[in-house]
Amino acid sequence: TNTFMFIFFSLCTCLLLMECAEGQNPCQDMAVGDCTVEADNIIGSHPYPQEICQVLCGLDDLCTFWRHDETKEGTNEECLFVSTDYHQDCKSFAGPVSGSIIACQGVDQNSCWAILPEDCYFEGERLTNLEPGPGRTSSIAECLLIAQKLEVLGVTFFSFLLSTEECQLFADVPNFTCTATGGAATAPPIDECETNGTTTTITATKSTTPATVTTTTNTIATTTKTPAITTTTTSTTATTTTTIATTTTTSTTTTTEGPNWQKVFSHDINGGIFANLTETMRKNIDDKGALLFSVLYNLESMRNDDGVFHFKLCYPKVTQYGFPCNEWIQSSNPVVESTITGYAGINLTWNQNGIGGPFQGLGLSPPSFSYHLINDVPNTKNWYNSIGSIQYYYNCIYNAIPGPKGFECVEKKELYVGYTSN
Repeated sequence: TNTFMFIFFSLCTCLLLMECAEGQNPCQDMAVGDCTVEADNIIGSHPYPQEICQVLCGLDDLCTFWRHDETKEGTNEECLFVSTDYHQDCKSFAGPVSGSIIACQGVDQNSCWAILPEDCYFEGERLTNLEPGPGRTSSIAECLLIAQKLEVLGVTFFSFLLSTEECQLFADVPNFTCTATGGAATAPPIDECETNGTTTTITATKSTTPATVTTTTNTIATTTKTPAITTTTTSTTATTTTTIATTTTTSTTTTTEGPNWQKVFSHDINGGIFANLTETMRKNIDDKGALLFSVLYNLESMRNDDGVFHFKLCYPKVTQYGFPCNEWIQSSNPVVESTITGYAGINLTWNQNGIGGPFQGLGLSPPSFSYHLINDVPNTKNWYNSIGSIQYYYNCIYNAIPGPKGFECVEKKELYVGYTSN
């Protein structure tokens, strides 16, 4: 199974690179469904129509995503204000066989592409004779692989429904009828977003027609923006971040070299996951460029002149942010101590911990939470910002490891320590 998932991830990565290079919409003809919107992430619920829902979310400082459900019209559940990108936590999916799920999940949140219709059913040329049948497919990755294998027989579009564990196959991109829509607060007004050619109907039907998978094609804009280069320098840490932003892809380079910054941990899922917790502390110690790297066993020797740890935890592939890192100091050693002491934030891109409280550093996870070594709320089962994962994060639709609260599924993370060299 690990071999299968590695092949799946590698394929998605290749497709992502091709789409970025060609300047295409990364969510072309895609859809999500069965998305988890946890109660503690809902900051408001209102009986607002769709356009008002989006506009007022954009005016709310705590609202980062909105969701509008036509079937809940006139109730407080019609419009939800959400504090996280709940599209990262969806268990059903539909899209072209040639698409890239990873590229869509990294979509520019300031573009129309960040708005997705939800709860849709499809009308098109369905190839039922090629489908494995309900209850025979357990994941999006499996359904995609089936569709890819059957592409030679005319399959171009697939839809995985979690509720029936069903992999539906189509000869072409079907038409959708949808009852919900959601997107980023920073996206343009939905009425300004152009369609991309696929017929999508948003309907307020309250029938019992199953609607568990969504597809994105009614919210795609084709505008092109001039790339902008922004440079941000943080004097406290001598870290310079340069962001090159376009409408289709953002490339971020975080400069972490210098006499005081030492990489102590790196996890890129192209290398899989760590075999065990011991390996998370000592792995490829002479190769800082390795996909799996750790010298955490030697962390105690890396305190600075003040006797504390100066940490920087970065997510290099989360390109929506100019500084995709959290930087702070703490006196406790997270490799051996669960209680976090001496914390002081310096530069936080993500200021929440795994349970929605303020981020306050990292600590050792107890033995009962054995799927990772360190996280930001050591005595809970939430494992956001975790270091040393020995299994993939179960809440992602592709192989990934947990990132910060609000951006739960990531492909790479790095931990640095700033200290005075002898």
